[in-house]
Parts: sequence; C-alpha cells; structure tokens
Amino acid sequence: MYLVHAPVQEAVEVGEAGADFGVLTQRLYRACNSIRLMPFEVTNALHRRVARGELAVDVAADLMQDLMSLGVVLHATPELHSQALKLASQLGQGAAYDAHYMALAKNLGCEWTADRK
Repeated sequence: MYLVHAPVQEAVEVGEAGADFGVLTQRLYRACNSIRLMPFEVTNALHRRVARGELAVDVAADLMQDLMSLGVVLHATPELHSQALKLASQLGQGAAYDAHYMALAKNLGCEWTADRK
C-alpha cells in the first residue's frame, strides 16, 4: 500500500519532477492513499510555479486534473486530526500538516520515510 505525502507537492514546488512532470505522475500512479489536504497542497504548489512564471496556468490546471484522475483515495477521519496533533507535539513539529500524513500511514500500516522537517 502506498501513501502520497507532501514531498510530492514539494516536487512540484521546486520543479524536481521536470518540465513534463513524468516523475510526479509515476509517483502518484503508484500511490493510492493520501489525506484530503493533499490536493490543496499540490494546487498551492502549482499556483506558486504559475505565479513565478515557471508554468502556464493551463498546464497547471491540466496537471491538477491529471492528479485527480489517478484514483488516489483521499482519507479524512475525525480521529486522524487528534492523532496528528499528538504526533506533531511528540515530534516537536511547528505545524501539524505532515503529522496527518504520518498518522494516516500508521493507520494504514504503510512504511514511512520522511525528511528531517
């Protein structure tokens, strides 16, 4: 089971996936679960690239449509938020966004790897 996490959004942000976003699409195609916040994070990252003139708005909109057509299951359960709050506190995170991904990974029994943030 795979989990889409914020680094996918960050890949869009920094352009890591390349101009055609083939790597991003491959990552997301293999992934099947994420939190409901993920499309908002990706939309924001695409918007930032558009605002910096790195990506045309029509291309960004097409990429977002492609993402949403991949069939990623978006999760939002009431207990996910309290689990994320506890995890963020335990890990000393300044924000609880990433902790939502960690809580979902734990709930689904997914292997988790993360950066130091």
